Amino acid sequence: MPAAAQWTALNAAAIAACDGLDGIRDGIIANPNACTFSPAALACGAPGADAATCLTPGQLRTVQEQVGPLSDAAGALVYAGYYWADFGEFLPYYVGLGGGFAAIATGNAA
Repeated sequence: MPAAAQWTALNAAAIAACDGLDGIRDGIIANPNACTFSPAALACGAPGADAATCLTPGQLRTVQEQVGPLSDAAGALVYAGYYWADFGEFLPYYVGLGGGFAAIATGNAA
């Protein structure tokens, strides 16, 4: 499970990548359909990735599973996933989660 600083870095990176797509840099992703931000940009070892907030392969999978599309066992789309424009609104929930939630979310609960 990514730490609070990593979720914050993801949000900042998404805004940096997609904020200007509407022609105005105002901290708002106004055109979420055009946003092609990938959390892989923050992968540990990626060019420009900050060692303090980079994401391991397991953390990248967690992020992609939490914000990406959801399909059922037959492959039918159940939920389209979050836009990165929505991500900042949910950031306090992700940052505040930890402890037991992290164990449950990652399947490591006893």
